[in-house]
Amino acid sequence: MLGITCFFHNTYLKIFISLLFTLSLLGADPVRIMPLGDSITKGLIKPEDPINQSGYRGPLWSKLLDGGYNFDLVGSFSSGENYDPSFDSDHQGKNGRTTAELNDRIDTYLDTEDPQIILLHIGTNDIGKPEYSLTSSTNNVKSIVDKIYAHDPSIKILLARIINRQDYDPDTTAFNDSVAAMASDHIADIDIVDMEDDAGIDYTIDMSDLEHPNDSGYTKMADLWYLSLQSYVNMEDEIIVDNRDSGFNTSGSWSESGAPDEYAGSSLYSRTLNGSATWIPTLPETGTYQVYVWYSGSTVYDRDTNADYIVNHAGGSETIEVDQGQGSGEWVLLGPFIFNAGGSANVTLVHNGDGGTGATSADAVKFVFVQGGEPINQAPIVDAGSNQMIILPSGASLNGIVTDDGLFAPYTVQWTKVSGPGSVVFSNANAEDTMANFSQDGTYVLRLTADDTELQRSDDVEITVGSEDGSIEIIVDNRDSGFNTSGSWSESGAPDEYAGSSLYSRTLNGSATWIPTLPETGTYQVYVWYSGSTVYDRDTNADYIVNHAGGSETIEVDQGQGSGEWVLLGPFIFNAGGSANVTLVHNGDGGTGATSADAVKFVFVY
Repeated sequence: MLGITCFFHNTYLKIFISLLFTLSLLGADPVRIMPLGDSITKGLIKPEDPINQSGYRGPLWSKLLDGGYNFDLVGSFSSGENYDPSFDSDHQGKNGRTTAELNDRIDTYLDTEDPQIILLHIGTNDIGKPEYSLTSSTNNVKSIVDKIYAHDPSIKILLARIINRQDYDPDTTAFNDSVAAMASDHIADIDIVDMEDDAGIDYTIDMSDLEHPNDSGYTKMADLWYLSLQSYVNMEDEIIVDNRDSGFNTSGSWSESGAPDEYAGSSLYSRTLNGSATWIPTLPETGTYQVYVWYSGSTVYDRDTNADYIVNHAGGSETIEVDQGQGSGEWVLLGPFIFNAGGSANVTLVHNGDGGTGATSADAVKFVFVQGGEPINQAPIVDAGSNQMIILPSGASLNGIVTDDGLFAPYTVQWTKVSGPGSVVFSNANAEDTMANFSQDGTYVLRLTADDTELQRSDDVEITVGSEDGSIEIIVDNRDSGFNTSGSWSESGAPDEYAGSSLYSRTLNGSATWIPTLPETGTYQVYVWYSGSTVYDRDTNADYIVNHAGGSETIEVDQGQGSGEWVLLGPFIFNAGGSANVTLVHNGDGGTGATSADAVKFVFVY
């Protein structure tokens, strides 16, 4: 990860040299990482529960794994075996260990475990003892480091400024300052990781006792270890496309961001609706790749909370929604996908406008090779469609979408009822698009499952089913006080008017509005009545705008047919009182016909 130097106390030059040196040593085999120290390395939390407590090691393992890094935690001890998720629990941490004790044992650990990277957090058990000497403890750490480099000068040491105590202890800070000065003066190739201050530990809430973090404290330690490790743990066959590379292009207006956590010092942002950015890699081999994205600025700017990343892979495409309002400045996993070799794969980011007012950040995309040869079968991708609200006796039109990689048998689908108060009958339960009919009102959850005979995946949709109880029916006619117009409207005289009157208009953007006074907050079916389609030329694309409790919705109605009866616009939620309305607009795109304004009916459902 770029930007990790802010966590180190060495000079930028030392880190740059160290980075080049380390990467030249690490090959395709997993990097052997030894967590080394005392009970904090072991993961002790009071009260002690060794099989469940993993300290920083469990969350660090998860972050490295999710990041696509190739590594192996090593050590002769194991604890946290019951940590969820199950992880590589090897380490070299022991309760009560001092710098002197570790100095006595370090050669044995190096011989048996042969680490390439060491996470060293030691010194807590020295401080506070009657015999404690700052000079002696610092010299012990120097001796430990010297023995590590004598064993293998290529080992990378990340040396912690150890965490302080629940009640601040100045001796801990003095020890950290002394060790850091020793390392900086004496050893060129060592990085100091400031656990005391830079991990963000709140010593009032992140500690389980005087000396040991709780789970939140250990997670913060894991975050800092992870940032510090990223330059030194090799990835397996990774390809990165950045926003300055030739494989990157945009559509719409995008500007330079200047955010502090950009990848390679540059990123773009956009607020253009449907503006897009596309990363196109050239992949050397057909197979499965983990796909990661990097975006910038969530700590300093308002970012898109629902950014759509569309991954176009060998089996089709999949959209993953990412909250860019958090997690910037690091690799964020989208998931594993199968790609063909060459340049047919791509990832497209779209600013769809439904993620608040924040801008969408476009920075970099990384493809990490996982498995070659015959690509592994992936479960079908299932979308059961949008949630719906219907009114009996109508049924729900289900529009499922399934995509599959086609690597196994042809997939089959099945609709089932998950929950709901009544029975559900599907027109064809084995079709992606079908009708569902319900025996009674209520809320139902329906599930679409796709199965390729090896793997299956499901997605749910919620259907709210109402029924008109007839107890409340409000009609606003064109002669009522709740009706008003804008523009030129004239009496129609059509034979199928509601209550013997209706108006018509050909005035561009002329409007008519019906405002009911509703006695109760709830869901209402909204119907409209218009006249004259059998005798006059009518607007084939009349816009009815329903202003309801959740906003507004425009429904286009062909008034060239269906006049002289109630035409359903749909169910909507309204507040009690006079805030609801329906507005009809002659927008001029419905041919030469006039728009008819007659009556609107609101029928209470529930």
